[in-house]
Amino acid sequence: MHERTADAFAMLEHQLAEERVGALGRIGGRLDALLRLLADLTARLGDLAGYERLEALVQYQSLHAEARRYRWYLEVQRDAVGIRGHDVVDRMYPLPPRNPVAASGVQPRTARLLTAEWGSRDRHAARSGS
Repeated sequence: MHERTADAFAMLEHQLAEERVGALGRIGGRLDALLRLLADLTARLGDLAGYERLEALVQYQSLHAEARRYRWYLEVQRDAVGIRGHDVVDRMYPLPPRNPVAASGVQPRTARLLTAEWGSRDRHAARSGS
C-alpha cells in the first residue's frame, strides 16, 4: 500500500511540475506578445495626431501596465519552480519606458494639452449624458 501511495505522489509531483513549466511558457508568450504590441504602437505614434494619438497613448499605458503585471507573474512563476535571479528576464523581456511620449518624440507640453482636452471632452459627455 505504501508503494502505491508513493507512486501516486510521484505522479502528482510530475503533473505539478509540468503545469509549472506550461505556465512559464504561457506567461512568457503573453509577455512577448504585449511587448510586440507596445513596440508597434510606439512606432505608429509618430504618424498619429490629436485624439487618435491620445487614444494610442492611453492604449499604450494600458498595455504597459499589463506587460508589467505579466513580467511580475513570470518572476513569481520562476521563483515557484526554483529559478532564482531575474537578470535573464531583464535581458529577454526588457520593458519599454512607461511614458512613450519621451520615446516617440512628442513634446511633453503637447501631450499634456491633449490629455487636458481629452479630459474636458469626457467631462462634458458625462454631464450631457452622451
